[in-house]
Amino acid sequence: MQTYIELSTLICGFGFNTSLLKLASENKEDGEKKQLYQTAFLITLVSFVFIYLLLYLLSFLGMISTDPVILQIFPIYALFVLPLSLQTIQLAYYQARKKIKMMARLQFIAKIISIVFIIVFTFFFKLKGYIFTVVLTSFLAIIIFELGIKNIRFKTSYIKLNLKLLKNMWRLAGYALIANIVGILATTIDIYLINYLIRDRKEVGYYMFARTIVSVYQLLPFTIQQVAFPFFSEQSSNHKRWHSSYLKYNKLNHLLVGLVVTGGILLLPVLVKFVFAGKYDRSIYYFLFLSLAWMIKNSNMMKGTAIMGQGRFDINFQASFITLILTFPIVFLLIKYYELNGAIAGMIIGAVISYITFTYFFHRFNKTLINGV
Repeated sequence: MQTYIELSTLICGFGFNTSLLKLASENKEDGEKKQLYQTAFLITLVSFVFIYLLLYLLSFLGMISTDPVILQIFPIYALFVLPLSLQTIQLAYYQARKKIKMMARLQFIAKIISIVFIIVFTFFFKLKGYIFTVVLTSFLAIIIFELGIKNIRFKTSYIKLNLKLLKNMWRLAGYALIANIVGILATTIDIYLINYLIRDRKEVGYYMFARTIVSVYQLLPFTIQQVAFPFFSEQSSNHKRWHSSYLKYNKLNHLLVGLVVTGGILLLPVLVKFVFAGKYDRSIYYFLFLSLAWMIKNSNMMKGTAIMGQGRFDINFQASFITLILTFPIVFLLIKYYELNGAIAGMIIGAVISYITFTYFFHRFNKTLINGV
C-alpha cells in the first residue's frame, strides 16, 4: 500500500517540485519566484484529481491488495497523496529561498503534532484511527508550511496559469519526473519482484520490515541534499564555485552516510529486539545487508544533486535508466533462484551499478564543463 502511495506522490507532482527548486534558486525577482510556486502548486492540485480517481478504480477492482481490510481503507489513505505532493512543492520553495532553518522548525512542529495525534487515535481506533490521523495531520502540515511562506496565501492567484512559465518549468520537470520514476523503480525493484516470485509470506514480512527500518536512514542525507541543491543551482554559471561546493557536500555526505549506517547497525537491531521482544529478530539478518546496499548507493547521491543544479535532468535520467536496465535482470534472476537471499545480493549489486554509473556520467559531464563544451 505504501509503495503505491510513494509512486503516486512522485507522479502527482509531475516533477514540478524539482523545476521549482531549480528555477527559484536562480537570481530572479520575488514576484516571478512566487509565480513559479503557484504554478507548481496548481499543477499538483489538478493532477491529483486524476491520480486519485485511478487509485480508487484500482482499489475498487481489487488490484491494490487481496486483503479486504486494505481495500476498505485504501480510498481514504490515497488522499494522503495530495498533502504529500503539495508539501514537496512547499519544501522546494523553502529550499530555493534558502529558508532551511524556518523549514526545519515548521517540519518539527508539524511532526510533533502528527505524532501525538497518531499515537492517541491509533491507541483508541487501531488501524482506521492511524489512517485517518495520518491523512488529517498531513493536511494540517500544508497549512503550517503555507503560513510560513511570506506574502503567499491561498487566493485567486493560485488558479491563474502563466503559460510561458509553465512551458519553462515543464522543460525541466519532464526529465525530472521520468528520472525520479525510473530511480524509484530501480530502488524498489526487489519489492515488486518479491510480491510475485516469493510464496513464503512470513519470510517476506521479515524482509519488508527490514526494508522499513532501512528507510529511516534517508532522513539525514536528504537534509544535506536540501541544503546543497540551491547552492549548486545558484553557482551553476561558475564552474569553479560549483565544483568546490560539490567537493564540500560530497565529502560531508560520504561521512554522514557512513556514520548513519554504522550507528544504525549498532543500535537498531538492539531496539528491534527490545521493542518487539524477538518477534522480528529474523529481520535483522536482512537489515544488515540492506544497510550495506543503502550505504553504497546513497554515498554517491551528491553527484546527481550537483548535476541537477546545472539543470541537466536529462543526464540523471540517462544514469537512472541504465542503472534500472542493468539491475532488473540481475535482481530478477537472483530472486527467482535464491529467493530472499538473492534479493539482498541483487540490491547490493544494484547499488554498486548505480554508484559506478552515476560516477561515470558525473565525470563525463564535469569534463565537458571544464572544456567549455
